Amino acid sequence: TPLHWTSCQGEAHSVKCLIDIGAAPRGILDSSGATPLFVAAEFGHAPVCKLLLEGGADMFAKNRGGENPIYIASLKGHCDVVEVMLAF
Repeated sequence: TPLHWTSCQGEAHSVKCLIDIGAAPRGILDSSGATPLFVAAEFGHAPVCKLLLEGGADMFAKNRGGENPIYIASLKGHCDVVEVMLAF
């Protein structure tokens, strides 16, 4: 989805625009079962993660491998992303 793509690329402004026009950051999955928050966390985009969480994203939603965004951020060493998630 466009929200997945912009989240993966770390395009915070585009993510905000998509959410503002009605893109829901919760419940949309890509082919691996990942949410936009998962891909933003995987690539270390803390500002995007914050926007997605503020928009209602679920940090505990699991992909098909049973991993959630906070786990993948920890695994990849993205401490700033983990800090953003723990603040919610």
